[in-house]
Amino acid sequence: MNLCCGVGRYCPKKGYVYGGLEKQSDGVGMALRWFLIVIGWLAVLLGFIGIFLPVLPTTPFLLLAASCFAKSSPRFHRWVISSPLFGPIIKDWQEHRFIEKKVKIWAIGVTIMTFAVSIYVVPVIAVKYFLVGMLLICLFFMVRLPTQPLLKRE
Repeated sequence: MNLCCGVGRYCPKKGYVYGGLEKQSDGVGMALRWFLIVIGWLAVLLGFIGIFLPVLPTTPFLLLAASCFAKSSPRFHRWVISSPLFGPIIKDWQEHRFIEKKVKIWAIGVTIMTFAVSIYVVPVIAVKYFLVGMLLICLFFMVRLPTQPLLKRE
């Protein structure tokens, strides 16, 4: 099975494969590269804010940042995946498309707790219903995430 999936993906033979956007001569490649860098740093900022703000998730923003940086800047991509807290989770997702079971349970628990606090604190009933809906959507996607590497699932 070939795990080389193109731009910004992990390849067992080559390591990370980057897009080479800077090699394009028409200027569009460089503009796209800078756009992805800006989006990546915006995602890092939102992920950082999400550490302190209960309703804003951190990990999806860091995954987005890693994806943007993988396609635009090897240096920034290495910086994101070398994070001691989130780096291993991002590497597992990028290389094998899974998250560890303990990480998944922790993420679901933290999500439920933070949404519960938000639902309790918010005085407007319509906002409470909205938060419950958002919680259910988040849990739907989180529960579906695989907890084993692709090779072990086959």
